[in-house]
Amino acid sequence: MSTNEKFVIRNSMDIMTARMEVRDIARRSGMNLTDQAVISMSVYVLANALGLGKHGVPEGKFQIESCKNGFRYGLKVRCQQEGPMITQPCLSTFEKLVDHIDVQSNNPEEQEVILTIWSKS
Repeated sequence: MSTNEKFVIRNSMDIMTARMEVRDIARRSGMNLTDQAVISMSVYVLANALGLGKHGVPEGKFQIESCKNGFRYGLKVRCQQEGPMITQPCLSTFEKLVDHIDVQSNNPEEQEVILTIWSKS
């Protein structure tokens, strides 16, 4: 199953909607309940770590992609945002939730955080 869904986060309701949609995408892609919960929680924690949905913080864009590596399959969560950069203490939170984290920045005011979660089932 190929997935490429996009969400714009402007307020707290958008975060909850994205979280529910991501969990549904994980379910449809065959991930077990634990993986579904982990990826859903990761979206929530990342949005909060970046301050998305709060007054005065620029909107963020989430993109969910299916990925495959040999026989393994999973989902990548990409978050693009202008504004405050994610800090190392925030990243250490994700190390417990996801299999891989990548932070890319093309300029000092814009970043992309990519979280990869491989299916455990």
